[in-house]
Amino acid sequence: MSDLSMPDPGPVTARQADVSKSGAGDGPSILVAVDPPSPAPPTTVIETLALATGWPLVLVNAAPHDSTSEEIDDIGRRLKSSARTFAEHGIDASTSTLIGPPVDVILAEAEAVRAAVIVMVARRHDLDGRPMLDSVTSALLKVVDRPVLVLPSGPGPARPGFVAAVERLIDLIDRDDVDDVDRLTELRDAALDRLPEPPPEDRSRLDRRLLDALHQFETNYPTLTSAVNDVAHYLSAMGI
Repeated sequence: MSDLSMPDPGPVTARQADVSKSGAGDGPSILVAVDPPSPAPPTTVIETLALATGWPLVLVNAAPHDSTSEEIDDIGRRLKSSARTFAEHGIDASTSTLIGPPVDVILAEAEAVRAAVIVMVARRHDLDGRPMLDSVTSALLKVVDRPVLVLPSGPGPARPGFVAAVERLIDLIDRDDVDDVDRLTELRDAALDRLPEPPPEDRSRLDRRLLDALHQFETNYPTLTSAVNDVAHYLSAMGI
């Protein structure tokens, strides 16, 4: 994911007001990427980092392009609640909800608030509980220009198994109304080529092809994000 476009700064951008004394200010800050539906990041580690450095926190969420105003408001309320918790412990904290692809949003906001470090959360694999990088974190690490602290989260929702996840993805693609036919075909072909189990000499190449197709497709079609992330999680657990 080397050719990134920055989030649209127009009216689809929603920035929540600071809930602390000063917010990010003019000095360095700590950007915490938050995905409200997912398990919350470990606040103790974040608090320790903020108190040790004296840097304020900026909690940011990247909302899909098709988010409704009600969904934006709900995300904002959750972020503000988290920010108030940090503020109660003497930590300056502000929040932002921005519309756009997660990696683009995080990069743009990190630059805007002069983030000295970005905090991300690695979701846990449902089979053995090992921390693993999701597709957004993996893509961010390829292009980011500043330190990234990756923290483990609590267990997420159970996943169906790799084969079932790929089959569900194919079914959703076949049923969903997707405008970008070329990208849809690319993703579907990559998924089909991965099933059934390929010869050992082809597996790594086909896994990489499928993962690359997932990264390109997932942020443009929020209705398919759940199915895409299921497959991406299993590929990450395989070390791809």
